Amino acid sequence: MSAQCDDRYSEEVFDEVSVSTVTYSDVHNLQLDIYQAVGDTETQRPLIILAHGGSFITGIRTNPSMVALGNAFAKRGYVVASISYRLMSFFDLLSAEGALNGVARALSDGRAAVRYFRKTVDLEANPYGIDENQIYFGGNSAGGVIAVHAAFMQEEDITDPALLAALEILGGIEGDSGNDGYSSDVRGAISLAGAVADVDFISLSENNKLLISCHGDEDATVPYSCGQPLGSGILPELCGGGAMLTHTESIGFTNHQHLLYPGQGHVPWQSGGASEVEMIDFVSDNLYAALDCMNIGVIEGCTDESAINYNLDATIDDTSCFFEDVPDCENITITLLNGWNMIGFSCLNNTNASIAFASIEDNIIIVKDGIGNAYLPEWDFNGIGDLERGYGYLMKVTEQTTNYNICE
Repeated sequence: MSAQCDDRYSEEVFDEVSVSTVTYSDVHNLQLDIYQAVGDTETQRPLIILAHGGSFITGIRTNPSMVALGNAFAKRGYVVASISYRLMSFFDLLSAEGALNGVARALSDGRAAVRYFRKTVDLEANPYGIDENQIYFGGNSAGGVIAVHAAFMQEEDITDPALLAALEILGGIEGDSGNDGYSSDVRGAISLAGAVADVDFISLSENNKLLISCHGDEDATVPYSCGQPLGSGILPELCGGGAMLTHTESIGFTNHQHLLYPGQGHVPWQSGGASEVEMIDFVSDNLYAALDCMNIGVIEGCTDESAINYNLDATIDDTSCFFEDVPDCENITITLLNGWNMIGFSCLNNTNASIAFASIEDNIIIVKDGIGNAYLPEWDFNGIGDLERGYGYLMKVTEQTTNYNICE
């Protein structure tokens, strides 16, 4: 089946990247760098906002990890923005209150960056060619903390009085960094050695949001499980990628993709090399699978006019998902290419995923439906249950398979 994203976003399809700098918060004079592919004429591109690391006391938006990510994803066709945000002083780390106030300021800046781009769509005719419905927030270390909270922390879910007090100083969860009147919602978070103050911020009701986490399980700076960062006995507790994974698995949140760096410490990709390539490829593959252009397709092989488009985002009540008297759809065969594929389930009877894919399960990495449920044969996990006639599914396989008939 041909790629639904027109060969964009999965691999680097552009050679050159331009970088421009703009001020996104007039209130605090904060800037961001925008990475775009030279010659890219697409006007509705997913946007990735990135925040650098540095324990909230140091770091710059042009550090090597941010530059590598900016270039890698711009060459894939994304728009990428690497932001500066307000840093706290070393003395703020000497008290829990000071540290929490400093983190709250950074979270405020991150939300303002999201709002800035929506404001440009509204007031400036979308000068950066973004799709405001496909904004993702990512970050490294402290930036990963910003990213996860930008995606999943809702004010009504906060139970820690100290955190509420820190946010209230800034006027609430949206903060004091400007661009008021626009939404700061994002479609997901990319947490690179990041963490969250409370794993319960990630709820099953937000399973439509994507969470990608990469983390070393020997991280002494941002704990892989739950603990105090920097080995400090003063700082508020944070819960890293391992704790988030345990939580998402326990509540059935299936839209969390986790890359473990076993035996590795803090940000093992920061020196480049194979670890950086592995991280970028992991983020790219899972982000690609979540894009809107990967969630719409047409059943291949059913060429009769009664074969209709299916939509992976559709609900059970949306009858546009279903076939109406499509002939011979059980007899079609398809070729699965190495990597991501989109398939339509055209069999007459709904079938359990573990049965439908039994003949090729050794080649399957993951199958996903339109709301993030997953089938993971290696882990003997079937969150999809039955495959339903007329619905589409994303499948990632390890090798090409020809003449595959899912109904046999």
